[in-house]
Order: sequence, then C-alpha cells, then structure tokens
Amino acid sequence: MSWIFHSRKGDKQLSTSELLFGVNLTVKKIGEDIVIEGRARTLNDIIRLKRLSEEILNEMIKEYEGKRSSSTTSRHR
Repeated sequence: MSWIFHSRKGDKQLSTSELLFGVNLTVKKIGEDIVIEGRARTLNDIIRLKRLSEEILNEMIKEYEGKRSSSTTSRHR
C-alpha cells in the first residue's frame, strides 16, 4: 500500500495555452422546460454560438411540429 503515498510521476505543470475556440452550449430538458445555456468569449465565438443555437432550436421546433401534426392527424380519423 505504500504506492498510495507516492507522488504521481505524470503530474507536470501544464504549458501555457491560448484559447482558440471558446464556445460552450448546453441544452437540457427539465420536465417540460427546455433550458439553453451558452457562453462565448469573442465576437467570432458569439457568431458560432448563435449559429449552433439556431440549428438546435430549429431541430427542436421540427420535432415539436412533427409531434403536433401527428397528434392532430390521429384526432381527425
């Protein structure tokens, strides 16, 4: 069990890095609610975030419209 107390050989200081692409987008379904959280750092990242969120929202709208049209079709039969 002495190996537990040894320091890790793989621990090294991280080299300095530059953030090149800083977009974070989270879409959650909590109950019946859709929660969208986004984070961007630069203008280009904001534009990417906008494009990504629009694509996701458009897909979600299509799904809801598909569910709505299938439920109204079944009512009219």
